Amino acid sequence: MPIRRVFGTAVFNVHEKVDMPGPGEMRAGSFRLRVLDPAWQYAYGPLARGVGAVAGRLNHLQFLTIRSYLTLLFCTLILLLMVVAAWR
Repeated sequence: MPIRRVFGTAVFNVHEKVDMPGPGEMRAGSFRLRVLDPAWQYAYGPLARGVGAVAGRLNHLQFLTIRSYLTLLFCTLILLLMVVAAWR
């Protein structure tokens, strides 16, 4: 908590909202805290969205028939062999 208090507004973009009822009011108090981590926002967030997008596009590959899967595997193998032959 002390680190959040010291660096909260400058580093972590912390927003706190405290709602304390006045004396004699019967409602409950509330506390809301919102922390935006810059490491997640600028590094991990775009990476996670990219991985999710690629996984979404490749999701149909798990529903291939055995015939289509073997054809895809064979074509990939031929392509990789051509890349290795061109490399040497």
